[in-house]
Amino acid sequence: KEKEIKEMTIKKFLLTVSGVLLAIGGCFHLKYLKGIEFQKSHSPIEEFYIVDKSCSYSHRTSSLVKIRYNGEEYSISVSRRQCPDITNQYFKSKLYYMEDEDELFYEDAYFPFGVVLLAYIFALVIPLIGFVVYRKELDDHYSTM
Repeated sequence: KEKEIKEMTIKKFLLTVSGVLLAIGGCFHLKYLKGIEFQKSHSPIEEFYIVDKSCSYSHRTSSLVKIRYNGEEYSISVSRRQCPDITNQYFKSKLYYMEDEDELFYEDAYFPFGVVLLAYIFALVIPLIGFVVYRKELDDHYSTM
């Protein structure tokens, strides 16, 4: 087994990194699809109320809204532009509760598609850059990178 590890070339290393990143992207995609399917098969919750909202006016921190549902408090991140206008009516027919994961989420925000897209982009771009940078040394040992 040690001999196999020592013989890993840069090409094998880059392909392995690409495969791992594609697998992570696939897992993220499944989680995204789970949220979409959940929204299609379940109706939004109706009995909730806003406990507190913390509006951030800085781009470095997010705005949070604390919501009480079924005797528990949940935090939902919202846009800082939308935060001052948020009332119970704002979330009407837009909040979902996933019981098996004890998670309350805003419509289409169970797992953002942007995260899925970034994982796929990294899975393709990072190894591609590696192949371009190390094109003449692809058969060398990966420790020479």
